[in-house]
Amino acid sequence: MRILLVGACPFPTAQGSQVYMGAQARALAAAGVRLRLLTYGHGEGRSSGAYEHIRLPMIPGYHSLRSGPHPAKLLLDAAIFRRLMTIKADLFHAHNYEAALICHLVGRIRGIPVVYDAHGILSEELPTYFAEEAAWSRALAAELGGRVDRLLAGVDGVIAISAEGERRLRELGAQKIWRIPPGVEPGEYQGVDVCKAEQPTVVYAGNPDNYQDLPILFEAMRLLPDVRLRILSHSPDWRLPSGVFADIQQVKSWEDARRGIASAWVAALPRRRCPGFPIKLLNYLGLGLPTVISRGSAQGLPGECPVEPEPSAFAAAIRSAIDHPPPPFQQQFLAENAWSRRVHDILAVYRALRGSFSTS
Repeated sequence: MRILLVGACPFPTAQGSQVYMGAQARALAAAGVRLRLLTYGHGEGRSSGAYEHIRLPMIPGYHSLRSGPHPAKLLLDAAIFRRLMTIKADLFHAHNYEAALICHLVGRIRGIPVVYDAHGILSEELPTYFAEEAAWSRALAAELGGRVDRLLAGVDGVIAISAEGERRLRELGAQKIWRIPPGVEPGEYQGVDVCKAEQPTVVYAGNPDNYQDLPILFEAMRLLPDVRLRILSHSPDWRLPSGVFADIQQVKSWEDARRGIASAWVAALPRRRCPGFPIKLLNYLGLGLPTVISRGSAQGLPGECPVEPEPSAFAAAIRSAIDHPPPPFQQQFLAENAWSRRVHDILAVYRALRGSFSTS
């Protein structure tokens, strides 16, 4: 079976969605799947893994790694459509909204089944990119996102990466749906020889987009004057509120991020709700850091410290994790969430969809 993974995004990058897609591609290829990956032409460095990475031609002057709407993406998505109309594949595995929409259309034309790997719910995410616009803009974005969500719920097969995502997608009408969380590659997290920071340090590794609910963390840090905040990000677009101080490090590689995370004392994930799966959570827990996380994003994993999404609760939980660290959980987490376990579930999805198409 020839599988084409499709991501309407730059690749590789340090963003969670791309990290997830790349790790999944490596795991599938290692399991012997005939796999190719199609993405935009730009990214950070080269992809790694025993699979072919097909990169679209680049648009001169467009090198953005950020998520969210951009006029240049219309041209790039049109290029993905054209490539999908001729490429040889037995199944499209589409990551996130844009790729799923394009694959859904081409799949109907060419009779190729499509798996939609749902990273989130667009009706919730899209309005956050218009936070500084008029209210009608956010309402329109929510309405448009809802229409897309309902359309994608009807794709041939849907992979939900969290329990909340599965619940929401079923409400939207998804019939053939499987819950398969992202996995980890245990070797990437073991044997990291890093000394802990001398001062108690909280780490946030991710982007500054509005849906991350970072004001919760920033306000919590005001209540912890003796605790240092470290921000690790691929993005240079950071604006801290007055009176909040942080060590902001722009990371270019997983090695940089791993060292920065591993030397912290506690990790933070303030996002109020996450119908997808916060990939940064895997990195935090994989490196053995207790993680203070808003209840709406918690996944029930070893090492999580779920709290209500408000500053005083976050501050209290950070203080508790610093003063009274939980028992070691890293080995349990890595064993239970290895990609080698996830691959078998994904292959079962492929077989089910190819079987249903061959008998329809």
